[in-house]
Amino acid sequence: MSKIITPLYESSAETSTKRIIKEDTTITKNYETGEITETETTDEGFYDREPSYIKLYIADISHLNNITKFGSAVMYELLKLMDYKNVIRVLKDDKEEIAEKLETTLQVINNNLTQLTKKHILIRQATSKYLINPNIFGKGSWKENRELRKSLKLSIHYDSSNNERTILTDEE
Repeated sequence: MSKIITPLYESSAETSTKRIIKEDTTITKNYETGEITETETTDEGFYDREPSYIKLYIADISHLNNITKFGSAVMYELLKLMDYKNVIRVLKDDKEEIAEKLETTLQVINNNLTQLTKKHILIRQATSKYLINPNIFGKGSWKENRELRKSLKLSIHYDSSNNERTILTDEE
């Protein structure tokens, strides 16, 4: 189980759908006679619209998640490595390049990877492989990002004694 501190609020405007019609035509033809033997047309689908959004800067995300200024710089470098499935593979040579660019040591980069994982910005999938939390960052189309978000099970727990909210995830 992983703890995320990102709110997930949806209004009815965010969950409305938009109709997308995709039309395909397949024609089967007898080339000896020239006769069209079969025609298949039209496929229709519905997709969620992208939710309303506000531009938020990495420094602000870092502040909201109590990540150090240096951790924010590491996060920025990691985001450059993200693919369209929100996955990053951070091998030793990648860490060394980031360390060199940020003028620090490999150990400091490793410590920041650990911090980002504990803060649930990164979700470790395997050795050197992380999912960047799709509830915070996304790359590519909304449809793909929405599917990534669905791959995480979320549960929200409220503690009234200290007025805190905890979001837990189980990756499917």
